[in-house]
Amino acid sequence: MKPRVLGERGVPAEQLWRAQGGEHFRLNDDVSVRVYPSLHSCIWSNNAPPGTVVTGDYGVFEDEREGRLARSRAARAASGNGLRPEWAYSDSTGGALDYLIDTPDGTILFQDSMGYWTGIYAGLRADLAILGASGRGNVDGEPFQGSTEQFILRECELIRPRQVLSGHHDNYAGAAGLPDLTDLGPVHAELARVMPRLEVLEVGLAGRITVLG
Repeated sequence: MKPRVLGERGVPAEQLWRAQGGEHFRLNDDVSVRVYPSLHSCIWSNNAPPGTVVTGDYGVFEDEREGRLARSRAARAASGNGLRPEWAYSDSTGGALDYLIDTPDGTILFQDSMGYWTGIYAGLRADLAILGASGRGNVDGEPFQGSTEQFILRECELIRPRQVLSGHHDNYAGAAGLPDLTDLGPVHAELARVMPRLEVLEVGLAGRITVLG
């Protein structure tokens, strides 16, 4: 969440740190966090739930991407499925960041959205990876040619975590007729097939879980 948006919602300035990637913050004597530049999922592109391969939309210029987004937002607003005005959110796809949190019990990679730079992820290692699992994957600025489970598998092959937890696969827009959480069965099955030693964690909507145990 951008500091501007949080500030507009009343979060005190002394509780906000500005970051654009490359920063290293000390949270306390034992915990620190490194910030890495990342990518938002390709919300302007065709997408599908896990279990479905999606291709195409490669090489689309930015003006056409913005045009598609504008038409999509207008359609959602007209249908009543737009984001609620009382929610705190940013309408921009820019500025996505990832966070590598170093704790006495291990390291945690938190992915802001379903995208990454290959050159960055190839150099990261984390004990727990919390990875986005909603939308169309973004690799180095282009839409991933494949399925959600193939995208997440490739991330895990780069990061080599001990544990993985899917995040951001909720019905965040509150769209009628959609489940609260996306069915991640295909993701879990693909990870178990290719990386059987990887521990796949699950948590319910608004639930809690102990990690790095």
